Amino acid sequence: MIPGGTFRMGLAAGAVAERRERYAFNRPGAFQTEVPEHLVTLSDFAIDACEVTQQRFAEFVSTHPEWAPGAVPATHQNGRYLANWTQTGPPPGKAQRPVVFVTWHAAQSFCRWSGGRLPTEAEWEFVARSRDDVEFPWGDALPSPALANYGASEVGRTTDVGSYPPNALGLYDLAGNVWEWLLDEWQNYVDIASVDPIAGGPVADDAIMSVRGRRAVRGASFEGSVVNLRTRWRDSHVVTNAVRFVGFRCAYPGRPSVESTSRASHRNRLADLAEQAVASGRVQGVQLAVVEDGELIGLHAFGVADRESGRAMTVRTPINVASISKSLTAWAVLALAQRKHIALASPINDHLESYRLPDGAHASAEVTVERLLSHTSGVSTPSAPVIPASKPVPSAVAVLRGESSVSGATIVHQPGRRYAYSGAGYLLLQKLIEDRTHSTFDDYVKKNVLGPASMTDSTFAPTPDDIERAAAYYRSDGRRREKYRLVGAAGGLYTTARDMARFIILHTEAGREARRTIISDAWFHEMLRPVIPVDIPGVDVGTTHYALGHNVYTTPNKTRIALHAGGNPGLRSLFVVAPDVGHGFFAVANDDDGAALLGDMLRTWGARYGWSLNPYF
Repeated sequence: MIPGGTFRMGLAAGAVAERRERYAFNRPGAFQTEVPEHLVTLSDFAIDACEVTQQRFAEFVSTHPEWAPGAVPATHQNGRYLANWTQTGPPPGKAQRPVVFVTWHAAQSFCRWSGGRLPTEAEWEFVARSRDDVEFPWGDALPSPALANYGASEVGRTTDVGSYPPNALGLYDLAGNVWEWLLDEWQNYVDIASVDPIAGGPVADDAIMSVRGRRAVRGASFEGSVVNLRTRWRDSHVVTNAVRFVGFRCAYPGRPSVESTSRASHRNRLADLAEQAVASGRVQGVQLAVVEDGELIGLHAFGVADRESGRAMTVRTPINVASISKSLTAWAVLALAQRKHIALASPINDHLESYRLPDGAHASAEVTVERLLSHTSGVSTPSAPVIPASKPVPSAVAVLRGESSVSGATIVHQPGRRYAYSGAGYLLLQKLIEDRTHSTFDDYVKKNVLGPASMTDSTFAPTPDDIERAAAYYRSDGRRREKYRLVGAAGGLYTTARDMARFIILHTEAGREARRTIISDAWFHEMLRPVIPVDIPGVDVGTTHYALGHNVYTTPNKTRIALHAGGNPGLRSLFVVAPDVGHGFFAVANDDDGAALLGDMLRTWGARYGWSLNPYF
């Protein structure tokens, strides 16, 4: 049993140059996959002292003949699965050597049979470093043939497990002998504190065989170089790749503390809802991020981003989040107002150069910045046009003038009197930013909001490559929708679960320092001040109000909640945060039926804290 704990995983960016010099290893990108160093907290867990042997794996195969040589479908291996076995079993005289020529699917299936799972990258590094900060499993001394089976040992093959000294935790062969399959999807690190992280999320038993792509491997092999033996060194393999130098060991549930049990079960309840929705065919794919006390405690992805190509959804798959875009736009507008001393009560036309809102049923002078932010401006056009991805996206001015598939902007209600959701209103705010800064909307938001928030995967101006990598959209009946884009501020944001976790944290005390580089505390609280009750004919919205770019309400115990939902054809998204206590989550589904799932998640999330929440989206 390994007691859990908190450690800084990976390598600090400033240490890369030193490691390259120390190991005379200057290959392009060397050590960069270990960056950034980030805080990880692990619950208690157990892990095999040795790599799984040929004998142990043979016991598994004897009761699961679907994993015997010749039984694994060609689609799930590279033609080399258990290539060194005979018809009767493992190679003679090698029962205590690590099993090799196994796929990731076989390794995870074995671990589930034995009551565990593959270790996570964080767990593996934690034990390889002996819960400390050492360069190699035995310490900081350079490797030698007496310490590990690696290239310089000149053994040239696997050796029996446990043939070399254990590390301080009593674990063997964490450097050399064979690389080890791990549970995590191969992803770059993110600089967010996390609890029990699993890149790509947990893998349900009935989803093991659907896993595609690359998974992490650690530990190096009998052919490895010195740098490969380091406790932080990372690599990956395609899940179907069965080779002579990759094996595995298993990890098992531990005895987490009361606090970590509570946090993990909370995170898992939301993840379970998402996973079940995908498994049942209710939705195609989901991204999920869960934050508690200002810390990321869960980052997950389930299902497919593109069913036709078999591309899995990941926590960094670009995806449009529809009207959540308006919340990011509000941050950008307030940042500009703070820097340019723009009064929120000033008419929008006072700040526009290339377009002016015409008078309509009421005077344009009554359409103010604040009223546009709070959907009380009286401006028409509730939706922005949906543009096929193959066609050019019209400018905000073209949409405002009616030169697109929706009517142009006009003032149809008395400004300041009622709530009337308006996409055109947010395009006017986009023009405010563009005309006052003489830059593109995307450039301004990246520099002044997304950049300071470290939302590096997010953009309002996706490239063709971004669109290609983005999630596809699906109808309720499972038919694929044509990919499309929306115009800028009204609904054009492409982002990821990883970045939305950072956006949620920005609203909490933990994100206060970063937040202050964007807007002051005073402007932040002004943004969340309720302006007007939300009124949607025929829909019970409870006590929800709209503030400046957010829906807000206060629970009976006086907890303040801010949220925004988004919905486009084949897409439903939601983020919610309780700023004063630091809790929140983000979820997005690339399916028309995602709204019901998000409603279930919102109710489940609220119940965790004793809040009865009313999904109305």
